[in-house]
Amino acid sequence: MSNCSQGQAPAEAPAGPALPAPTTSPLPELLEGGGEQAVRAAVQQGIVIPWGTPVPAPTSRVVVRFVVGTLGEVDKEEIVQGLNPTVDAAVLASVRALPLFCPVQRAGKYQRVPYVLAIEAPGVVTPAQRREAETRWRQTARRLPGEADSTFVRRVLPLSYTDNLLAYAWRPSAFGKQLFFSQRGGENNQGGTDLYLLDPYQPDTYAVQILPIETMGDLTDLAAFFFADATGDGRPDLLALAECSLRETFVIEGERMTGRANQYETHVWQDAGVDKAGRPRYREDLTPRPYLDGLPKAAEVRRALARHARSRPRAK
Repeated sequence: MSNCSQGQAPAEAPAGPALPAPTTSPLPELLEGGGEQAVRAAVQQGIVIPWGTPVPAPTSRVVVRFVVGTLGEVDKEEIVQGLNPTVDAAVLASVRALPLFCPVQRAGKYQRVPYVLAIEAPGVVTPAQRREAETRWRQTARRLPGEADSTFVRRVLPLSYTDNLLAYAWRPSAFGKQLFFSQRGGENNQGGTDLYLLDPYQPDTYAVQILPIETMGDLTDLAAFFFADATGDGRPDLLALAECSLRETFVIEGERMTGRANQYETHVWQDAGVDKAGRPRYREDLTPRPYLDGLPKAAEVRRALARHARSRPRAK
């Protein structure tokens, strides 16, 4: 704890007495450096406004109370003044993820001390945060005249989009091709990958949807996505091939060895029509397809689907 001026924390946290009222004194410094301003910035940076949540107003705030424990850990976090359950939960999740503080030492003893922190306009302080939150809330994005694909997506999803934007005509539309990109999963899909879909349904107007590819037990990546009739209804579905490297134990010549082996899963999304606002929607088809298990390439998945289609009984 070289950044702390109060010495070393004990190896174990002793059971403390009942907590006093929250202190109004400044927050202790983070172990990695930085006082209250750094804490507030870390909380703001970690807040993820969930999909479809109304954007907090610039004048809004959430007040959270938490305890800095004898090891510098965050404990007993709770909302004192909130906005709504969804935003409040996002703030609490960010507070829980704070790095360690320098433990508070008084009269030669480490103590558990409660603090109160107000977070202004949670999750949407910067222009980029506000733009991202608005797109996620409205689930719709407007394209400016003459705007390039990548410029458009970077403007409406500035925190999520980095690069590797792809355009396909999965659902034929007079308004242009759909735009796809993938990103490491967010707060609700930790360890997985999110596939973003921007689908034009009116002139220069796109429905925005996230298709989550959940973790397979470790960090899970999108190996490929493609289109095929997986459900047998004669229409193309969106297929995502997920890849994960899992730790496994092997026995070679009687000797147990530990290594990693790649695992593969195929996810299928169907066209689900439109919602009440007229936006095209897609839902994941969770029908078991054991004939696709473990196939590592899109071409192999296509061949397996074709074999399965030929094996289905023909309607009389």
